[in-house]
Amino acid sequence: MGLHLRFDPAIFEERFRTIERVFAWEDKFRRLLLRFERISDVHYAFKTLAYTLINLRHYCWS
Repeated sequence: MGLHLRFDPAIFEERFRTIERVFAWEDKFRRLLLRFERISDVHYAFKTLAYTLINLRHYCWS
């Protein structure tokens, strides 16, 4: 079974762009970028809030 059957460059490129776009959106939230919280649950809560805002901006307000 060759590598060419498992790897599609077009799919890889789209996933790479999507992930980089999400990281760029996440970088707009300074609190997540610098990570002030020592408690993981608090950091996770802020990430969840940030992703909620990102989705609202992208899908509801554009």
